[in-house]
Amino acid sequence: MIKNPLYGDDIIVLIRYDNEYFWYLSEKTIWVMNYTKWMEIFYPFSNKKATIPEREGLDILNRDNWLEFKERNVELATNREELRRLIEFNLPITSWDEKGELFPALFLDFDKNILYSLFPESLAFERYVPEYWTGLYEDFYSLIPDAEKYWIIEGVDHFPKE
Repeated sequence: MIKNPLYGDDIIVLIRYDNEYFWYLSEKTIWVMNYTKWMEIFYPFSNKKATIPEREGLDILNRDNWLEFKERNVELATNREELRRLIEFNLPITSWDEKGELFPALFLDFDKNILYSLFPESLAFERYVPEYWTGLYEDFYSLIPDAEKYWIIEGVDHFPKE
């Protein structure tokens, strides 16, 4: 079974690329799409580049290099079944505050060039998107096809109501 995400450090990410969906569970900063912009803001007097090995040479994650990123980071990928087992292991889920990290924090839609974020902490992913992308901090769960909603198990929706 996959590990429980550590609140504030790890996130679950949904990717749509060519109308296919892919799930990831990993450390959060890997998913800052525009490292160049992020580094300019947080390290304005530094010459250092992004130092996360998973993003080496991919300072700006976009449709042109998504497949390279995907191939290089297979170990970060997960799937609906693993995520479903994670939900089952953590039942009952009574509130978002208690178990919100078990649900997607980001949805990167490479088909529409939109990043949706519900990440509740200070890293504002929606501010660091590539050129020609839109970054939004808003609920995206209604955009996820029911077949991808791993938290619906045997017809029961385990998404926290509060």
